[in-house]
Amino acid sequence: MLVQRGRYGDTRVETRVLFDARDPACTGPPADAVDVQFRTPLTVSLLLERYLDGPGVEPVVGFLGAGYREVVAATVHKLQFVAGYVADGSLSWPARLEVATAAHLYNNIETDIRLHHHLWVGRTAVALHDGTRRSVDLDGMRLSLANVVWSTYLRTLHTVTTRDLGVSWRSPRPGAGAEITDPPVHVGLTGQEDLGICTAPWGPRETWEQPTPEDLAFQAEQERIAARNIALGRSSWVPPDQPRPLTYLDEPDSW
Repeated sequence: MLVQRGRYGDTRVETRVLFDARDPACTGPPADAVDVQFRTPLTVSLLLERYLDGPGVEPVVGFLGAGYREVVAATVHKLQFVAGYVADGSLSWPARLEVATAAHLYNNIETDIRLHHHLWVGRTAVALHDGTRRSVDLDGMRLSLANVVWSTYLRTLHTVTTRDLGVSWRSPRPGAGAEITDPPVHVGLTGQEDLGICTAPWGPRETWEQPTPEDLAFQAEQERIAARNIALGRSSWVPPDQPRPLTYLDEPDSW
């Protein structure tokens, strides 16, 4: 296990640019880069499909522009803050990560919207205390993604979509994670939908899915447990059409 060295907040710096994802002529991320894909809950994509096919286009354009950029920036800032470390033997030093991002509406050539963004991370970074380039502490990064960054992503996404698109988030099924339930785009969700993986224009890299397959399996098990508790009369779950706020969405967050 690596021992972290440095003061709290030493990792609170701006990241370096790994490559320019906006340049169509670039060769893309390095072959050994890690592609972290943050995939929105499915009802976000369903809502965008509904609005892009009818009225409500202007708010969607705003959300896909400045709004979703806020969501992307929140993941970059939080990842740098909680996982900006390089490995040095048994030590883990604060470092400036090298990253690039790109938001996509679709997974490769699929015709159904699956909004997500890529956060490519270089495998090496420069330690802040001595300027030496070392390997990024990827094990620590995995833990940080699961325990902190993913929740920051969801919280920011909920806040931005509520503000820009006027939606409400609730659990659509007992034990399920939050989805957009007002407007009721959650109707018809079965819990078996595929969020998909995107290889991006430059081909696949090592991909870390957010949510992970383990996250999705755990959520499915929670739904099975909730369904069993309802059958036994042990559940206090409230349907989306009855008032019950998701108080955790109001928790403050900073990177």
